Amino acid sequence: MYAQTQRIKIFGLLLLLVIVVIIIRLLQLQVIQGKKYTAMAKGNRLHLLLEQPARGVIFDRHGHILVSNRIRCDLAIAPRMSGSRKAMAEAAAMLNIPLEEVTRKLSADRASPLDPVVVKEGLTVEETAMVLERKHRLHGVVIKRVPYRFYVYGDLASHLLGYVGEIDREKLEERRHLGYRMGDVIGKTGVESFFDPTLHGFYMGGQADYGSVGAHGRVLTAMEAIRGSSLLLSLDRDTQVAAEDALAGRPGAVVAVDVRNGEILAMASSPDYDPNAFVDGLSHTEWNSLSSNPGHPLQNRASNSAWPPGSTFKMITLAAALQERVVAPGERFYCDGSYNLPGRRFRCWDHSGHGSIGLMEGMAQSCDVVFYELGRRLGEERLRRYAEAFGLGEKSGLSLAGDTPGNIPSAAWKKKRFKQEWYAGDTLNMSIGQGFVQASPLQMAISTAAVAGGKLYKPLLVKAVISPGGVIMQEYGPVMRRRLPVRNDVLAMVRRGMRAAIKDPKGTGHLAAIEGVEVAGKTGTAEDPPRRPHAWFVGYAPYADPRVAVCVFLEQGGHGGAAAAPIARRVLEKALITTGIPPSL
Repeated sequence: MYAQTQRIKIFGLLLLLVIVVIIIRLLQLQVIQGKKYTAMAKGNRLHLLLEQPARGVIFDRHGHILVSNRIRCDLAIAPRMSGSRKAMAEAAAMLNIPLEEVTRKLSADRASPLDPVVVKEGLTVEETAMVLERKHRLHGVVIKRVPYRFYVYGDLASHLLGYVGEIDREKLEERRHLGYRMGDVIGKTGVESFFDPTLHGFYMGGQADYGSVGAHGRVLTAMEAIRGSSLLLSLDRDTQVAAEDALAGRPGAVVAVDVRNGEILAMASSPDYDPNAFVDGLSHTEWNSLSSNPGHPLQNRASNSAWPPGSTFKMITLAAALQERVVAPGERFYCDGSYNLPGRRFRCWDHSGHGSIGLMEGMAQSCDVVFYELGRRLGEERLRRYAEAFGLGEKSGLSLAGDTPGNIPSAAWKKKRFKQEWYAGDTLNMSIGQGFVQASPLQMAISTAAVAGGKLYKPLLVKAVISPGGVIMQEYGPVMRRRLPVRNDVLAMVRRGMRAAIKDPKGTGHLAAIEGVEVAGKTGTAEDPPRRPHAWFVGYAPYADPRVAVCVFLEQGGHGGAAAAPIARRVLEKALITTGIPPSL
């Protein structure tokens, strides 16, 4: 009997101990860790629905919208919502969407298995209305309002503005810490790419309650995404239109800049493309057609490519020769149509010769013999040093990817590149912008602006960043890279020579003349055998009070005076209106 009583006591103690342990555990779960497990339970029911932000707007200098956003409606399904697949089948039948296509999209990878899956993009107004009318029974079927990029003027300034596309895995890993997500649209080229973090915007959203099994989902909270900041460009829409119209689809480029601060007023590359075509993604056939086009419409000829600048380089040769005092301002030369070096004869473009000719006439008529002699006196090292001082052979500092440095050759460069010595003939070719010299139209425009104003500026493209609320967050001002290392009297002579090229009866640039405005300029015809030569023109106006500098380049365009100068005139006319000096037309 005693033993039985003892067993009962022990059993009672064990039972009491178990009860105490259970109570302690319940207190731990419900009181001490109650908030934690409540949040975990809600996490199994609640899902964050993120709203894609609209990208910032891009304006020209006068506030004209160049790039904005439009809204499209997409049909999506939230897979976790009870009854959603049945509802999706009904919606698919209603909108003629093949069920196998829906199944394929539901099984595809996505950022979260709870994210709504888009099964049809770009619903029409009628389709959207049909879905909304049946919303009460289409549980789990949602209409997503998605912003997409819209280029207001189609192909206008396409190389400058760039285009957008879906983010790739490499970029996603680079920018995940900035809030980028799988499926994001990012800038691929141009301004869209370089300023993408500014334009991108920030995700916001709400919470959807998926409920317990058998319950229908519902949205509990919602917050609008924050649109990206906008950009105010220095670009002038009307000048850009004039430049592209004047090019008329011919392979080439036009760049116009403000002499006083380096602001880009126009930067056109031709042929171009419509960035709207990239918004929804190109098919393989479309991409192959564009990328294999013999006209290379994706190539930015304005800033990302370089060619021999031909006789437009002579303004640098003349400045160097006068600054180094290897020539007297009043010195005269004799051109019989050629220039002789031991064992080789270098032709002037005018094979009949210019006869007795001075520096100003040499600039006006672009006499090669004059500049061969100046180049010989200067030598390779000094000619290279001045070319670099005028901004050639180095990147311009443009706020875009692909800004080319071009090439200003040297004896060391030729030895490394070709395993050859530098010859006197290389210097002569360099003095007229041929041979190994290469420059982009942007570089030549900036150099011309430096001749006109005495200062070499970094090209300024973005003037301000504007918040979604319309507040200027950041402004960008002119950045002077350097003053030209030449005397004022030297620059004055170079300018007079460029003015003579337009004004004198025998001047090669007379087709760039504008009634009522004094224009200064220099033509260039860069040989590219066996093909046609490249046509160049650089110039600025007004001559006495420089406001606008321009460079025109036509790939295999022929002679600069005949082909490029008339384009420059049309662009200068429009750009001068922008800067406050309307020509008397």
